[in-house]
Amino acid sequence: MKKIVIVGGGIAGMGIANTLADKLKGKAEITVVNKEDFYFAGPSRPLILTGEQNYHRIIRGYENVGVKGIKLVVGNVYKVDPDNRKVYVSESTFGNKDSVLDYDYLVLTPGIVFDGSKITGYEKYWWKNTTVYDPGRVNVLK
Repeated sequence: MKKIVIVGGGIAGMGIANTLADKLKGKAEITVVNKEDFYFAGPSRPLILTGEQNYHRIIRGYENVGVKGIKLVVGNVYKVDPDNRKVYVSESTFGNKDSVLDYDYLVLTPGIVFDGSKITGYEKYWWKNTTVYDPGRVNVLK
């Protein structure tokens, strides 16, 4: 059986995982690796900043992924070895510090993380910037 590893369990990663599960119907082992056991419904993020949506309403869990045969691994991918077709995961759901996932096909949908360190002067004003990942600071804007 072919092994498909999807790095990133957000809208893109789960969309691909669900589509593959529907089309392949058990003919491949599909594993999604995400750093958390939840993800944010991305298109709703701007609605948080405007107060049109509640932060907790855009969080999605993975309760139903097993129904389609999708396996979830919660952990941080710290290395991809394309020559040997391996993904290295730290602090994973397997209970050990490091895990290695073999794959035949790899899909990378890790999402984004804002890093202002390359912006001149950012360190002076970082506290004024906010994202929907920090609901406490978002609420201060209201």
